[in-house]
Amino acid sequence: MFGLALVLGMGLVAAISPAAAAAPVDVAAPAAGAGSSGRIQFSRLEEDDFETQCLATPSAAVDPGWFPDRFAQCRRGTGIHDVFDADNVKVGEVRVSLIIMGFAVDGDRKVDYSVRVLGITKVNAPDLVLGTVSIGMWFACGVSLTPCAEPAAPSRVDTVSGWLAVNYFTTILRSPETADPGDQRVQRRFALVLDLATPGQPFLPGPPIEAMYSNVRYDSAKYVGKLRGTVFLDHRLVFVVDERLENQDESAQHIRQAFDHPVLTFPSWAGKSVPGKDDGIPSADDEPLTRMYNPALNDANRARSQQICKNLFGEWDGDLVNCDEFPFASTYEGSKNGTEANNGLQRFSVRLIDAADNQYVGRQMLEVEFYRPLRILDGDKYFVRVVF
Repeated sequence: MFGLALVLGMGLVAAISPAAAAAPVDVAAPAAGAGSSGRIQFSRLEEDDFETQCLATPSAAVDPGWFPDRFAQCRRGTGIHDVFDADNVKVGEVRVSLIIMGFAVDGDRKVDYSVRVLGITKVNAPDLVLGTVSIGMWFACGVSLTPCAEPAAPSRVDTVSGWLAVNYFTTILRSPETADPGDQRVQRRFALVLDLATPGQPFLPGPPIEAMYSNVRYDSAKYVGKLRGTVFLDHRLVFVVDERLENQDESAQHIRQAFDHPVLTFPSWAGKSVPGKDDGIPSADDEPLTRMYNPALNDANRARSQQICKNLFGEWDGDLVNCDEFPFASTYEGSKNGTEANNGLQRFSVRLIDAADNQYVGRQMLEVEFYRPLRILDGDKYFVRVVF
């Protein structure tokens, strides 16, 4: 990303730090129907705690930032603006140290951003009067560095002295909902842009720079917990099952064997592999699972798995054991749909496990505690991790 890095400068550095008791700033609201701005409505305790965690988390210092869940993002770093003399020769830099916190909302089509200026320094350019340098901030859409038009994004422009006296910029970006009651998704890329000006001084600033970005999805869908909501798409979704817990140990054992010893699972074939494993190290070779919200196709996956279980194990007492399948019937990688997509390769596993275990993991953990609260829609990808 252009212009953002954590830096340790060499050379002449002048620094100004924010006032210790700087108050939040409320930016004037845009026109009716556009995105609004103002102090984010979270408790100070929650936001301060999130900021503390962000400052201590290494992933927050690199793109795209730290995502503790699908509804929060934090990015910290330093925006570096080049400064030129009248002959267009670089003579120094102005560095703006920031922490940017984003909050998506389960229950509303909006995302809230809070930007805190941690410090502003200059490197070289000894004649530049830092306090009167002007810095602008706004959120841009897509690859453009201009303020968003839809949803409308306000801006704040102030001197360095002004920013450090009142060191917040906050905004709320909303997506309108249409009258269509069906599944509605709007994906946006938002970027915080920093702009520099040197009014009344014989210096020229470099172009605006992008300080951080978010890939956001607004949606309205009836089959997850709340009718509408917003999520950060760069959060890595992971469904966790625990082999140490009695209410899910057989499901967890089945999944772990499917990942680690697929040839020993049924149906068995040489070279078999099963998708979905989270090894904690994202790579181009990852094979996530994909949620499939299609009751007819979900049932077709289950029917295919049931038939294979009957062929392998005969009849069973459904009150005691169930035919467990992995990948889950609610995914495009399930036993029927996945096999057809893989040109006949059966990259799944079935076995009989404890009925209560099977139903607890499939209904309570996967559907109620994972799909719904995290707004996992048809086509959303996720991984599975087994704790043992």
